Amino acid sequence: MWLEADRQAEPVFAEALARRSGLAAPDLAVVVQAAMINAALRAAVEHHAFHADPAADDAADGAEAGVSEALLLAARVFSG
Repeated sequence: MWLEADRQAEPVFAEALARRSGLAAPDLAVVVQAAMINAALRAAVEHHAFHADPAADDAADGAEAGVSEALLLAARVFSG
C-alpha cells in the first residue's frame, strides 16, 4: 500500500511542477525533479519510521522535521 501510494504520487508531482513552470506537459527535467521530491519524502518517512520512538511525545514533530530537512536537501540539488 505504501509503495503504491509512493508510485502514484510521482506523476502528480511532475504534473504540478510542469504547470508551475508553464509547461504543457512534464519534460525530462521536471520528471527528474518529481522523482527527487518523491524519493526525499519516502526516505524521510522511512527514516522516521525505522529510527523514531513511536511512544515519544515529539514523534509527529520529528517526522515533520525530517520531511522538511529532506525537501531542503533536494532543493539544494535543484538550485546547485
